[in-house]
Order: sequence, then C-alpha cells, then structure tokens
Amino acid sequence: PLDQGGSNVVQSIFRFSAKLCDYQGDPATKTAKALLGGKGAGLVMMAKHGLNVPPGFTITTEVCNAYRQLTGPNEAEAKAYLKQRYPGFSPEYIENRLRHGFVKQPDGSLKPKPTGSPTMTSYYTDLWPYVERIRVAAKLILGSESQLVTPEKRERMVKLIPGLEVVAVKGASHMVPQDRPADFEREVRVFLQKLRW
Repeated sequence: PLDQGGSNVVQSIFRFSAKLCDYQGDPATKTAKALLGGKGAGLVMMAKHGLNVPPGFTITTEVCNAYRQLTGPNEAEAKAYLKQRYPGFSPEYIENRLRHGFVKQPDGSLKPKPTGSPTMTSYYTDLWPYVERIRVAAKLILGSESQLVTPEKRERMVKLIPGLEVVAVKGASHMVPQDRPADFEREVRVFLQKLRW
C-alpha cells in the first residue's frame, strides 16, 4: 500500500528461500515477530541461516489482521469450501468442522476460529528425543496419500520405538480420522483388543 502522497511504499510481503530473504533485520527480535508473526519470523530465521527452506513468502501481521476483519463466508459457502478443500471428508466430518471450526458473526457470516497456541514457539522443535523415550505399545496410523511422514522418518520411528506397529489406511490423507473414520476406528479397536482393553 502507498501513503496519501503515493511515494512511500509500505512492504507487506516478505519473500524467503535458501538464497533470498527480503527481511534484512534480525528475525529473532520482538520487532520481527510483531511484523512477520512467529511462524514468518521462524521461516526467515531458517532462511538466513542457510537452511534449505522451500521458496515462499509471508505477509505481515497487519495485513493478516486486516484480512480477518473482512466479512467471512456464509454457511453454504463455508460448506462448499470444506468439501472442495477436503474431498475425502465424510458429510459428518464436514458438519463437524463447520460447527467447531468457525464462529458465527452478528451479520450471519462465519469467521474461522484462530488456530495454534500463543504460548508455543513457532521455531523448529526437535521431537526425536521424545520419540526415543516411548517404551509402551504404540501404533502409527498413516494415510496412504500423505507425504508428511516420509519413509525415512517412518523407518527411524520403527527403529526407535520397540514393537511399533505401522499401518497405512488406503485413500486417506494425513487426517485419517476425518478421511476414513470407519477404517481409523477399526485400526484403533484392533490395537486396543491386542492390549486387552
């Protein structure tokens, strides 16, 4: 956006990658977090340290907050979006997401509920030390269409967790309970029966 004189450009989009970073300041400061948000500042920090960050961009918190003030979709529009965004979701889970993922505004429009915890840092947390401590029966239920748990991570988990059972639910994304609720429930029941629950 420009000021009233049309001369001063206020930057509201910051690009980042392993070779490029628009933000020139120190991303670890409170100023950077206030400008870019916690996740944005974290991505910029990783890019500045030369990590292999996929090319992308982040918008400022001011732009994000302005967007949140816009009128949201009505119920029919939100439902249509959810069906398009999550094609594997059953009608029950579409309704569940609609009921619990949005807040109805006085004008009848819907606004997405905030996600994430303000008490948690957006910087990368190494969870492997916690995985190494798992010494109880465990089952990893994956979606066959999900790419989030790579074969390498899966193999590492199998090596670290004694007796880990791994199952891939056909046709499910990362959100197996929503995509294939019956299959997910069956896998959980089979696991619990083995434990004699």
